[in-house]
Amino acid sequence: NNLIQFQGHVCEPEKILFGGGKCEIPNDRYDWSAAFRDKPMLSSVPLNKWVIIYPGAAMWCVDKIVTYMQRVSKPLHFTIANPLELIKISGDQPHEYVKAIDEVMNKYKGNVQLLFVILPRQVVEAYSAIKKRASLEFGVPSQCFVAKTAQNDKRLMSVCTKLVVQMNAKLGGVPWKVAIPPKDLMVVGFDAHHTKKTTGRSIGAMVASTSETHGKYFSTSSSLSTRTDLSENVCADFTKCLHAWKRINGQLPDKIIFYRDGVGQGQLVHVFETELSNIKAAIHGIYQGAERAMPKFMFIVVTKRLNTRIFKLETKGQGHVNPSPGTVVDDVITYPER
Repeated sequence: NNLIQFQGHVCEPEKILFGGGKCEIPNDRYDWSAAFRDKPMLSSVPLNKWVIIYPGAAMWCVDKIVTYMQRVSKPLHFTIANPLELIKISGDQPHEYVKAIDEVMNKYKGNVQLLFVILPRQVVEAYSAIKKRASLEFGVPSQCFVAKTAQNDKRLMSVCTKLVVQMNAKLGGVPWKVAIPPKDLMVVGFDAHHTKKTTGRSIGAMVASTSETHGKYFSTSSSLSTRTDLSENVCADFTKCLHAWKRINGQLPDKIIFYRDGVGQGQLVHVFETELSNIKAAIHGIYQGAERAMPKFMFIVVTKRLNTRIFKLETKGQGHVNPSPGTVVDDVITYPER
């Protein structure tokens, strides 16, 4: 009954840029998935060498899925050749999928662009085993699909469109982009996951853009035991990101935006006094060694666990409604130090 009132502002919607010079203005819900019906992706990598792994119970949907994906990929300018092989497994246990992946990679000597794996239903254990084997052991992209999704022909076109967009991105293509005026800008993101299985330890993960489209990224992760380890590893991982940018682009970035997630209320002082200082020192050492001018650097702490609810006060008597996408609040209810 006593809500705080304050001023906010709404950013203009960004144009979503596709291939062939085409663009799309997002709707009120900021959904532009329908644009993929008639607009090509910004860039694509032909899928010529891929294998499908499926359980016998899902045999009925294999040809159907391939046909639908090839159909929806044409207007997106994404080429999908017929799979090199269809690998049938007897059951749907995690170890059976792992064995099939091993056989495929050994047979084709790693010369496979993508593994398309069909699951009879959503099974966390099988999905985790597939991703771990494909990504960590062989470094090959994988795409999982739940067979029962193919039962609904009306939804399957939409599902397959989303599938091929994901597959193109995993191959190194860029589905779309927004116009980001600053050049030579590297965007970095870091988060820490605290897992129950490793008591007292955390997993830190960092990603950094490596292209002007910000559609390609370098990633790295590390296991952490203490807050000191966390600060040191953030700095070490950030150094890897700078070297990756230089290796791909031939020089260090002129501008860096660093988004730091996973910071509790009591950790802010430590992050700013220790972690941020280490990062600045690393930047100084690397750029001085490369005889480059110091980059423009922005460090942003991201907080997601909030109980604050924000409403928009309508002037036409509609009362309080949800704010529009792109709404920015930067006063009254925000922390100056964040």
